[in-house]
Amino acid sequence: MNGHVLVIDGDPEMQNLFTRILELDNHYVQTAADIDAFVSENTESPDICLVAASLRPEDPAALADEVGRRWNGCDVIYLVDESTPDLRKAIDRRRLRRLVRPFQIEDLRDLVNRTLRRRKRQMRPRRS
Repeated sequence: MNGHVLVIDGDPEMQNLFTRILELDNHYVQTAADIDAFVSENTESPDICLVAASLRPEDPAALADEVGRRWNGCDVIYLVDESTPDLRKAIDRRRLRRLVRPFQIEDLRDLVNRTLRRRKRQMRPRRS
């Protein structure tokens, strides 16, 4: 297993698509329709949380804060629909990571794998 990825999206078809794509790189993928549904059933901390930004369009940064409180160190990547430019701008203003739908499969795989590599580098103990 390369990484533990949680996909939070209300659309079961999107959950299945993300699962199939990310399992190509041997990631352990879990899905949930919303964050509360996942938390009530799980305590394991994911490495990356892919979140449909439309679940909290009024304040996407609050969702990142909530994920951070629940799972310390979990990286959040927002899934933003191309048809929501205002939401995309709000995410960009806060300098949050995002992936715009529709997306290329390789872009998703690359973003997740780069994020996991960066996490591993940050977690290595430094030599004195």
